[in-house]
Amino acid sequence: MALANSTARIRQKKRQRLIIVLILVLLAMGAGAYFYLAPDKKPKERVRPKGTLAVPRVSQPIRIGDRISFKQVDLDYLKPYEVPPDALMKSWQFNGRIATRNIRLGEYLHEEDLAPPGAPDGFSGMAKSGNRVVVVETGSIQGRLFLREGDHIDVLAINAPAAPPKSGGGVTREDGGSQPGAGGQPKKATVNTAVSTSATLVAEDAVVMLTPKKGPDTDYMVLQMKPEDAHITTLSLASGQKLRFVFRPFNDAQRITQPKKLTATTYPAKDSRLVEVIEGAKTTAQTPLLVE
Repeated sequence: MALANSTARIRQKKRQRLIIVLILVLLAMGAGAYFYLAPDKKPKERVRPKGTLAVPRVSQPIRIGDRISFKQVDLDYLKPYEVPPDALMKSWQFNGRIATRNIRLGEYLHEEDLAPPGAPDGFSGMAKSGNRVVVVETGSIQGRLFLREGDHIDVLAINAPAAPPKSGGGVTREDGGSQPGAGGQPKKATVNTAVSTSATLVAEDAVVMLTPKKGPDTDYMVLQMKPEDAHITTLSLASGQKLRFVFRPFNDAQRITQPKKLTATTYPAKDSRLVEVIEGAKTTAQTPLLVE
């Protein structure tokens, strides 16, 4: 009888321990769910010193393509003359918008760093207005190890050189005359032919948005460029050409030593009867053949 009571008490203690463990697990899961699923709250505004302005500043690094939330931003209090030009001042100006570049810790937010409100996720949301995004597989890139996100580059398409002749790099031809002492046999001469490589400038001032990453699904890079450059670059890739890059200074506009007069250029309206035909880096206008 005593043995049965002892066994019952042991089972009861085990059940109690199990219940306590389950309750602790449920509490931990609830706390985690609240932390991750709770709606974003605006950054807490501390007591603002007199004569200062509250300016949002990045408190966590923001990757290109990320949607910005209040959790990634804190407030900095600056004198009016210390506020960076064009810095966003209100939370509704940046919350939920997509970053179009990598924004580092401590930076202030600017309109040019964000996609328009309502932009979709993906590369279409990351592209700046008036530009296009081109995804390039790393197998088509030469010198990709030197690329960094944010680099400004010119893109060259390299034309593969023709295979050299098998006769040691020259072309053998028969000379019309005869060589003395050779039994009147025609004299053979070798004409050296140089193997040349050509390149075509397909894009100017493209911006590196994403650099190649290792992995089966990430072995590519992303470039942002002008629409016409994006189309020519895509055609060059489709023809099997390799890409090579020339790095540009990030502040080209600041390197102008003398002021230049800006003039507006107008172009005549396109003839609706013509279509544009793109062949490599050349664009021509042709009249389509109409079949009745």
